[in-house]
Amino acid sequence: MSIFDLIIGAIGIVVGLIVLVVLVAFLVELVKAFAAIGKNTGERGDVNNGSHRDD
Repeated sequence: MSIFDLIIGAIGIVVGLIVLVVLVAFLVELVKAFAAIGKNTGERGDVNNGSHRDD
C-alpha cells in the first residue's frame, strides 16, 4: 500500500507543479498586457489624436 501512496503523492506533486507554472505564466502575461496598455495610452495621444487618417 505504501508504493501506491508514493505513486499518488508523486502524481499530485507533478500536477500541482504544472498548475503552478501555468498560473504563474498567466499572471506574467496579464501584467505584461496591462503594462503595454498603460504605455500605449500614454504615447498614443502625441502620435494619433484621431484627426489623422492613413488611407
